[in-house]
Amino acid sequence: KIKKNGKLDEICNKYFSNGTPTPVTSAKEDPNKDQLVVATNAEFAPWEYKEGNQYFGIDMEIAKLIAAELDEKEEFTMNAREKLAEMGMLGTYIPEEYGGAGLSYLTYIACCEELAKYCASTSIMFSVHGSLCSWPILEFGTEEQKQKYLVPLAQGEKLGAMGLTEPGAGTDAAGVRTTAELKGDKYILNGTKCFITGGARAGVLVIFASTDPSKGTRGITAFIVEKGFKGFSFGTKEKKMGIRASATYELVFDECEVPAENLLGKE
Repeated sequence: KIKKNGKLDEICNKYFSNGTPTPVTSAKEDPNKDQLVVATNAEFAPWEYKEGNQYFGIDMEIAKLIAAELDEKEEFTMNAREKLAEMGMLGTYIPEEYGGAGLSYLTYIACCEELAKYCASTSIMFSVHGSLCSWPILEFGTEEQKQKYLVPLAQGEKLGAMGLTEPGAGTDAAGVRTTAELKGDKYILNGTKCFITGGARAGVLVIFASTDPSKGTRGITAFIVEKGFKGFSFGTKEKKMGIRASATYELVFDECEVPAENLLGKE
């Protein structure tokens, strides 16, 4: 199980020391393991998944076939999420006080890279969960928000996603048309997001909306939205050319009610 390990962070920092990943030979100096120690050295590895030709307890060639099959069928296996959660990987860089492993962000990046070698869909799920949902809550959330949302995200009880892209704006934050209006103790969100990675699989989403369109980009605010909030639903599931096991959805906000305390940061 992944755990805080200064040596692991040291190795990953060396791996990325010049801004470009450089192969590192494992501590055992095995010439057949001339690659990132995170993946090859059981002593320092964040998870014990690779032994000989084994990957997560199965033959690596079979792992590749499973990834190809899932991609072809556009199926997302919750087994991957459950296994990552079991090993503590969904909270790699999250501090231990919030249920994470307390490792460095570089170590988290290395984990993303290793997962992508065998299944791009699993890696993208892992990175969206960590970078686009967990990190904003860690960086800008209140203590109450961290306890309520970051802890279950770090422990893998819930998957995270983020909603910025819109049909008429792409990923241009300045063009966001989704609105959020404060009414009493709730914000009312209206609008549509598209091409959202994770979509219906996510239990917690960071959503960007405009609280004051007259202010342009300075009027855009982030909110923590839970799957199941009144007025929040999922629209079209996109058909993609690749990374197909990672579902990409349209998000629809129709008078969606979000508690005022779920404002992330300030308006």
